[in-house]
Amino acid sequence: MKNFIKTLTILTFAGVFIFPASAHAENFLGRGLGATIKQEQQELHQNIKDDRKDFRQDVKDVRKDFKDKRASEEAKRKLNKPGHLIGAEITAINGSSFTVNKDGKTYTINTSSQTKFLRHFWGKSGVGEFSVGNKINAWGKWTDEAKTTLDASMIRNLSIMKRRGVFLGQVTSLATGSFIIKSINRGDQTVYYGSNTKFVNRKEQTITVSDLKVGDRVRVKGLWDKSSNKITETSEVKDFSLPERVKLTPSPTIPVTATATP
Repeated sequence: MKNFIKTLTILTFAGVFIFPASAHAENFLGRGLGATIKQEQQELHQNIKDDRKDFRQDVKDVRKDFKDKRASEEAKRKLNKPGHLIGAEITAINGSSFTVNKDGKTYTINTSSQTKFLRHFWGKSGVGEFSVGNKINAWGKWTDEAKTTLDASMIRNLSIMKRRGVFLGQVTSLATGSFIIKSINRGDQTVYYGSNTKFVNRKEQTITVSDLKVGDRVRVKGLWDKSSNKITETSEVKDFSLPERVKLTPSPTIPVTATATP
């Protein structure tokens, strides 16, 4: 009998067998053992209830962590989303960043050592060639949800083009390091020259910049900035008005008089 009671108690604590706390059990095992079994039942039920509550809370925490992580990843994707600006106008240059305007909205374009700079016809360029008023296209990644700041990977300056054609015009004014021509097709253009600029006359003979005069007809080759109407990196200036053409004055003719023969 003692062994039976001992075995029954062990099974009860292990949760394998729960003896009902009934009148029969109290009569069979005694009132004290029945109360103990009943208490163990209640504690077991409470433990199960607590475990379920903890499990539900753990599930809520896991779901919340997953939701927060997904929101964080979504925010990162938005911030690193590729973006571009087409036909924006530079309004200010601040070191390695540009302030531009597009359709009345202001943007900031950041550049780095990895940013590629190109001219209108895709030639290589640099920050030093850019100026206020230039029209640009920029590609990169947005750094804010409002999409107002772009980290640029490539910028194409639509206002700068490598022009090796002919800029024909007439010199209208002279200054140190530059002069202005009234071109045939592009209006007034400011021509900037340097030590590498070659000056020649119409016979391809070398001349100097001091030989240029207001009114001379010239041809200029250089880097054209379309938006600011200037020509830089001028490689050659040809003055078609030099050497001056000699104007021949016709000499008076002597009339021939007929002589009468005697």
